[in-house]
Amino acid sequence: MKRKFPDLKNGQVALIRVDYNTGIVLDENFKYATSDEQIVFTVFDSIDSALIVAQGIVKERIDVECSIFNESNQIINVVRPTR
Repeated sequence: MKRKFPDLKNGQVALIRVDYNTGIVLDENFKYATSDEQIVFTVFDSIDSALIVAQGIVKERIDVECSIFNESNQIINVVRPTR
């Protein structure tokens, strides 16, 4: 299964959710991504807005970490739960 990275423009970033314990990619509903039809990337217009969402996710879900990618498909930030 190969997921297509979103086409980002003008400083946009993409957020992906991962099960903190297993490293398995999660979809937008926090289910294991097992099919190409599931949405795994969420696009934001800025790193700041993506960080706010990522911090909210890991605060509510201690089993999820979020990675944020730039338009070159490079990880520019990882938000992990504090334990």
